Amino acid sequence: YIATRTGYQCSACHVNHTGGGKRTEFGARYGLFKLPGYPLPIPEGEQLFDGTVSSRFSVGVDFRGVNASQFTSSETTNRFATQEMNVYGDLELIRERVRLYADVRLAPGGAQAREIVALVENLPGHLYVKAGRFFAPFGWRVLDDGAFIRARTGFNFQSSDDGVEVGWQPGRFFGSLAVTNGNGGAADDNTNKRVSALASWARPRFRIGGSLAANRQGDVGTRLAGLMGGVKLHDRVVALGEIDFGRDDDDAAGMTTRKLLGFSELDLLLPRGWNLKTAFDYEDPDRSESGDEVNRVTAAAEWFATQYVQFRLLWRRIDRPPVVRGVAYEDERELVIEAHLFL
Repeated sequence: YIATRTGYQCSACHVNHTGGGKRTEFGARYGLFKLPGYPLPIPEGEQLFDGTVSSRFSVGVDFRGVNASQFTSSETTNRFATQEMNVYGDLELIRERVRLYADVRLAPGGAQAREIVALVENLPGHLYVKAGRFFAPFGWRVLDDGAFIRARTGFNFQSSDDGVEVGWQPGRFFGSLAVTNGNGGAADDNTNKRVSALASWARPRFRIGGSLAANRQGDVGTRLAGLMGGVKLHDRVVALGEIDFGRDDDDAAGMTTRKLLGFSELDLLLPRGWNLKTAFDYEDPDRSESGDEVNRVTAAAEWFATQYVQFRLLWRRIDRPPVVRGVAYEDERELVIEAHLFL
């Protein structure tokens, strides 16, 4: 939502041209000087650390710790958890041309490389090329991996993949095409590849775009197509939306399943670093059947309290049909308190 609010491309604030992960020097300083509601005073002669270690190497971090309560008709649970601890490194071999970039998750679940890429950018024709392990492009790269447009498409922060991506960014247009193994980073044992593409056009008050993807694993072929958009309704109000259409063809079973996914979000910027957010998710996992739709509603208050620190209070409800294909489900309610330290 910040990209739509400011009118910037993702690459203005993130090393990764498709968004997420380490922040650029501009992105880091935006977070330090533009977002905090109550900036802490800096001792005389000191300066805030923006991640720059040397003229060629910089680092970043995202830590999220949560207390989450979940409520169903049968039980109530509460847990503390480290939701994420990611560290980033960016080494510029040739300034603004060739870089090695790493995004490593330390927790939960132990260390794992999310992105390890060689990136060549600012090529003639406004092109860039990256190769290695990365998050393939598709749709809005929202933070919430539980959103149906993320969880049900396979394009989320848990599913990096190995391959190559080519991007084109002339001004306010952005386009990228990626070819990856299509197996979520596991060892590849076949010649099938996933192809995904994203194109968007950004203006100061709105942006529109679309995505396509195709993949085959074994007997199952998956195709996705989506439209996305964002609009700055007011200097303090931003709306986002995405709709995705999916088709799974199971050759062995002779079955075709068509699904529909939807997402909408509204953000209200308040003074002193506060942002109020509401989101609605929709999933129809099989459009040939009725009564299996799932709705997900989220309301959150986010506070960029001071430099490097953000807090979030989030409430969510998930409404499911009581029985789908003989399987019983329960509606869920969730309350999350989160502390986020970032650079």
